[in-house]
Amino acid sequence: MERDNIVLGYSAILNPSLVSEKLNRTIILKFEYPSNSSVLIERLSKYVEEAPFCIYSAKLSGGEFDWVSHFVFESAEQYELAINNFLHRFADLILDYRSFESKALKASPYAIFDEHDMIERKSRVYRILNSV
Repeated sequence: MERDNIVLGYSAILNPSLVSEKLNRTIILKFEYPSNSSVLIERLSKYVEEAPFCIYSAKLSGGEFDWVSHFVFESAEQYELAINNFLHRFADLILDYRSFESKALKASPYAIFDEHDMIERKSRVYRILNSV
């Protein structure tokens, strides 16, 4: 099924009771939008995508804040080190931020595909079905 592109991917479902034993922080950011903001936002996207402690991140629109990320840390010391590095790394982009302690109550099996990727996948399936 994977070879035939019927199964497109897998997603991990975290056990909320195990995740909540760790230090959970939700961070919201307000951007400053300097002239190179698109480059900085791309770097931020790459950073949170690769950060092993970031389990969720999204760009926001229509509100006071521009970005939200959820981080899970082993300890308060790890959080302090990571957040200081994070804020320093993106200081030119971040105008303001809020950090909240949070506790995971629900985790759902949900795979996220970007819109372009999903359109391309649907198009491939359509072409395959038409060829049959």
